[in-house]
Amino acid sequence: MERDDEGLAELAVRDFRVTTGFDARPISVERVEVPAWDTSWDTLRDFSLPDGLHVAANWKDRPGIPGRLAQARRLAGALADRSLAAPSVSAHG
Repeated sequence: MERDDEGLAELAVRDFRVTTGFDARPISVERVEVPAWDTSWDTLRDFSLPDGLHVAANWKDRPGIPGRLAQARRLAGALADRSLAAPSVSAHG
């Protein structure tokens, strides 16, 4: 998907607001190309983590801090849902 600089800035501001809950304004738009020679991304297509192992990393999804915050929010929700569904265990028997 191609966007002009203004459209890219608007998208970044919207994503930042949704992810962090804070307002933002664009300062500038810089375009960085991911190296085309890095074929390691192809190996992630069929990659899956073992049950119970979760990561928030730039190689897993969108790079950058807002991407990590979005991953953390999704992971926290998934773990909370799982803990609500699991039977409680008492340390006192």
